[in-house]
Amino acid sequence: MRHRLQTPAYQSTILDYGQNFLTRLEAQCRDVNSRPIIFVAHSLGGIIVKEALRRSEGHRVFQPEYHRIYELTKAMIFLGTPHRGADPQSMIRTVVETVVRGAGYQVNENLVSGLLPTAERLKEVREEYMKMQSIRDWRVVSFVEEYGMRRLGGQKV
Repeated sequence: MRHRLQTPAYQSTILDYGQNFLTRLEAQCRDVNSRPIIFVAHSLGGIIVKEALRRSEGHRVFQPEYHRIYELTKAMIFLGTPHRGADPQSMIRTVVETVVRGAGYQVNENLVSGLLPTAERLKEVREEYMKMQSIRDWRVVSFVEEYGMRRLGGQKV
């Protein structure tokens, strides 16, 4: 999110954020021999972790240093990650976007559209992640909201 008086909001996609995260993580892990990786991710961060792992798995032959992240991953903890997308018509989204735009901030439309339940790319990331998870037998815990908020008509945030 960027204010309208600043440079325009980044228009990066989930793919871009996943690759950027993988690149930075590989640089951080370069000097570590074989320490296991456990990801703890909240909301959109969970989708970005999945994309980074998908990309890491794909680097098996040509860039093994990136593939190493996939190999070292042992577990994930997801907190409120919209694995199947976010409801584009939800009241909370409408309220948040109205407030954000009213305050003069811009929204990254690529991220918003990439999180829609109908987004093909999100579906691909989810399906490929499920294959990797079953092959690697990662330990995964996912926390989701159990109850909605009364003030929002019972909807989950």
